[in-house]
Amino acid sequence: MIDQTLLQYIEGEPEVPFFLKPSWMEVVCPGEWDVIALEKDGKLQAFIPIRLRKKWGFRIVTTPYLTPHSGPWFAEGVDSGLATAELARRLDAFNYVHLSLDPALPYSIGSNPYLQFSAEPTFVLSGSMDDIHAGLQKKLRQQLNQSKDAFTLEAIDTATFYALIAQSFRRQSSAVPFSRTLIERMVTQLRKHRWGDLIGAKDPSGEFLAATLYYEDQQWMYTMLSGQNYASEPRNAHKWLHYEIIKKAIVQQKGINFMGSKIPGVAFWNSYFGAEIRYYFRVKKHPGGLLTCIDHWRTRWSFSG
Repeated sequence: MIDQTLLQYIEGEPEVPFFLKPSWMEVVCPGEWDVIALEKDGKLQAFIPIRLRKKWGFRIVTTPYLTPHSGPWFAEGVDSGLATAELARRLDAFNYVHLSLDPALPYSIGSNPYLQFSAEPTFVLSGSMDDIHAGLQKKLRQQLNQSKDAFTLEAIDTATFYALIAQSFRRQSSAVPFSRTLIERMVTQLRKHRWGDLIGAKDPSGEFLAATLYYEDQQWMYTMLSGQNYASEPRNAHKWLHYEIIKKAIVQQKGINFMGSKIPGVAFWNSYFGAEIRYYFRVKKHPGGLLTCIDHWRTRWSFSG
């Protein structure tokens, strides 16, 4: 049972990022989430929100849908090294763990051989437009020049956006792993707090050729999920849209984080912009831990039988 007082504190704490709040967790994985929290003397020290499911009796922990870089969060003055080790110990109690954690944690996570932390790259852009423009590939410059005045930025509805996302996944011979209902809940939540929206690139005929779901705060703009119409030519709308978003962020003196860069079909376009790379930690429980749990269950069953 989740401590409601604790959740209310996390929800109201201004230093807790938007994507770590209980309200966001209920949007992206309703009824399938929990919070691993550390408290001392009645005060919150650190926590990680997780998507928690139960299957065949096993407790499975994964990163929430469309929240690529989740937790952990540390209170001011807390020794994050010690807190990380304790959070890792508690994660090890689950049967399967696969999380993406941001920021990267350069700390030891204990001696358990089944819980592994590995660094993974993500795309980040910052600086001035002059810096970014200088790093553009020649081909991309030509495509952006060709796209000048060819598209307009406009808000896009959820159904049209979802259709573009589905096209992008089919292009990669894969199915969309989340539902249109989930996208609608996310958009509603972002609009409610005035933190983000859907925006698309529309051609003169009125057709949307590319779109993205974005979030922004005081320091960053995040492109969470993008898609494009692969049936239309030319296919420069997606690159044009990304470039327009970059310009918008830089003008506001914000960095841009391509959170959706792990989504098939998006990383390729991001790489055109000469993106800087930073790292977050992927936490995964080695299959041996699950096998050990199965063997333990078999042993208990054989004795009880």
